[in-house]
Amino acid sequence: MDIETLNLFIVQCSNKTMVAAFTDCRNVSAREFDMPTLRRPTPLSKGVAGQLLPLDKLQPNPGALTGSLYLPEKLQRGTPLIVVLHGCTQTAIDYASAAGWLELADRHGFGVLLPQQQRSNNANLCFNWFARGDIERGQGEVASIKAMIDWSVTTHAFDAERIYISGLSAGAAMAGAMLATYPEIFAGGGLIAGLPHGTATSMTGA
Repeated sequence: MDIETLNLFIVQCSNKTMVAAFTDCRNVSAREFDMPTLRRPTPLSKGVAGQLLPLDKLQPNPGALTGSLYLPEKLQRGTPLIVVLHGCTQTAIDYASAAGWLELADRHGFGVLLPQQQRSNNANLCFNWFARGDIERGQGEVASIKAMIDWSVTTHAFDAERIYISGLSAGAAMAGAMLATYPEIFAGGGLIAGLPHGTATSMTGA
C-alpha cells in the first residue's frame, strides 16, 4: 500500500468510515494543560492554504521535542486530528508536505499535528522508538507527543474521539509506541515501514 492510499484510508476513517487498515482503540476526552503563550501562526506556501502553528514552547515536554500544528483554512470545531510522525533525517513539515498530508487537510478540513525530533536527542533526527525512557507511558518522547495532542484538542476544539496517528519508518515505530502506551486516546493508526512496539529497547537492539 502506498503512502497516498494509506493517507486516504486514514481520512476515510476520520470521517467514521471503518477500514481494516486501522487498529481500533478506546476513546477518551483529552486532559487539559496550562500552556504558555505560543508564537502566532506562520503562513505556508507550496499550494496549501492553511497556517502552521509552532509548538516549541509547550509544557510538559519531557522528551524535548518541538513540533507544529497545521490548521486548514476552513477548520471547524469538532473535526478530526491526525498525528503524523516523520522518519529519520526528515523534518516533520517536509514529510507532511511530500506525503500529501497538508493538501488532504485542506481538502477535508482536519488538523495535522507534526511532532519534530531534535538533533540534541538523536543525531539522525530519528524518534527514539527503541529507548525505554522515551516509549513508556508518562515519560520522554511519548509523553511530549501526548502533551501536544492534549493541547491541540483543548485549544482548537478537535474531536477527542477522532484522533488518529501515522508515521513513516522510525516515525511509524514511534506511532506504534503511542498506540501501545496511550491506546485510549486514539481511534486508529497506520504504520508505514515501522517495527512493532517493544521490538527493541536499546540502540544496539535497534
